[in-house]
Amino acid sequence: MVSFLDAYLVTSPAKAEPLGVVRREGKVWRVFLLRDGPQPRDVFATRRDAGVWLLSQAS
Repeated sequence: MVSFLDAYLVTSPAKAEPLGVVRREGKVWRVFLLRDGPQPRDVFATRRDAGVWLLSQAS
């Protein structure tokens, strides 16, 4: 069974549509994009860093 207790949906302040999900995996945070295409392999130390990266990809 998969648990998503440490997963957060990220939306753009300018748009209502979700950009992706930031999820904790062990001691790192990963980003999962909601659009088609390859998923990023980057890992982040904090949830904030992952969210900032995700928002920067939207602009």
